[in-house]
Amino acid sequence: MLKFEMLCHEVRLRKALDEEKTLRRLHDEREVELAYLQCELQKKMEGLEHLRDKAGQAKHKYDELKAQADAQASTKEGALAKAFALEVQLRLAHDNSLVQKDTIAKLETELSKIRAEIVDA
Repeated sequence: MLKFEMLCHEVRLRKALDEEKTLRRLHDEREVELAYLQCELQKKMEGLEHLRDKAGQAKHKYDELKAQADAQASTKEGALAKAFALEVQLRLAHDNSLVQKDTIAKLETELSKIRAEIVDA
């Protein structure tokens, strides 16, 4: 009976040792997998940081171009306003010129009448 009990204990011990080996092997595999995943995570984080830098540079470039476009639009608006003001001045000067021509014609007519009266007198 003692021999039988020893055999049973030996079987249980071998089973436990086999299970321990299996668990150690599984543990080692998980450690390797964890190291690999940590390495991959580090690469992804570095890639993400690189993309953030590029996004920051692109935003900076966009802001510069937008400022230039806004300045050009402002300059264009100023030029359009100035052109409109000059057109108004030109129309006023033209209208004034027509009035002056009409006034000159009337004055010349009156002057001719007065000269004619002087000659007749």
